[in-house]
Amino acid sequence: MATSSRLQIVSDTSVASWIAAGAGPFGSGIGSLLPQGFEAYARILHPAWANSTPVPWSQVAAWSGKVIHPRVQFEAAAQPSSAEAHRSRPWKNPPTRGNMPAADLSRLCRILGDYTSSETLCFFCLWDGYGWVNNLATATAHREGSPANGSAAHQSAGNAGPAIPPVFTEEILRGPRVSFSKRRYFLFQGPLDAATELGWMLDDGFFVPQSPNLFWTDDHSWCVATEVDLDSTYLGGPDALVQRLFADRSLEVLSVEPGDPIDAGSDEINRLKSTSARRVVPENLTLGLPDGARARRATRISHTQQCSMKSAGDGDYCAIPVPCLRGRRIAGWSGNRGLGGPFVGTVLTC
Repeated sequence: MATSSRLQIVSDTSVASWIAAGAGPFGSGIGSLLPQGFEAYARILHPAWANSTPVPWSQVAAWSGKVIHPRVQFEAAAQPSSAEAHRSRPWKNPPTRGNMPAADLSRLCRILGDYTSSETLCFFCLWDGYGWVNNLATATAHREGSPANGSAAHQSAGNAGPAIPPVFTEEILRGPRVSFSKRRYFLFQGPLDAATELGWMLDDGFFVPQSPNLFWTDDHSWCVATEVDLDSTYLGGPDALVQRLFADRSLEVLSVEPGDPIDAGSDEINRLKSTSARRVVPENLTLGLPDGARARRATRISHTQQCSMKSAGDGDYCAIPVPCLRGRRIAGWSGNRGLGGPFVGTVLTC
């Protein structure tokens, strides 16, 4: 096995400037993590864990009686109703935040490789706030020639590799950073599958992988973000790539929009599902926008159905057939929110 890293530190951080230029302000949802303008966006859910076994969110939701939807939040989806509380839950540890599981990252890179030329250079951002980065004896960026070891839950011991020299020298630690969305990152370049080579070494020589917080191709055809505080990885790219991700059963993927919120309180469907009784609904529902709002575009209700915003004398509104709303969040686009985020009219639980 080779012992030199395929990742090289990049001092010219201007190659990352297109991300900050294309992304929205901090706190504006998915659009604050990725540049806008891609054909499609996807959210890849990090699994929960039962020891070293990954547990998909769909299994958690099946246990709790909740719903998996684009804005789902794990805490809301994992909160059972009283009827399910007595049953043993199928997971032990929640999804890992800020680190995509090694197996999922490897699978994602293989799929991305089908939409990336072998000659294409990729760039990788790593948050400089990880404690292990400043440990010159263990921080490294190498795993060439072998898959990343361990699970994202506890990185089970074993599979120790050969000694690997550290990459974060004192010179690098004093070097330039990429500044984006109120965080600073080290910038590397290398081949696409080197995304699995960042991480640190335990005392017994076992490698613990850390997924990049951002990585992209030099032609900007796609971009991937794993924000430090989030338990999902987000991707923007061609529609064909996103559709391919949907078709892959080894990853749990949802279709999202740049304006979708990412905060813990955004899962109103499951939060209300815990407290709301069944409701009687009319054949059609009219969703009003706040005073002074102007609808900017159609609101996506599901992957295939659209709700057209209309203008009336008493304000903008959206008339939606009830069958397409069952269990889904109804959202409009408010022109007076400042960040361009979604205005939530109501949540329908049936």
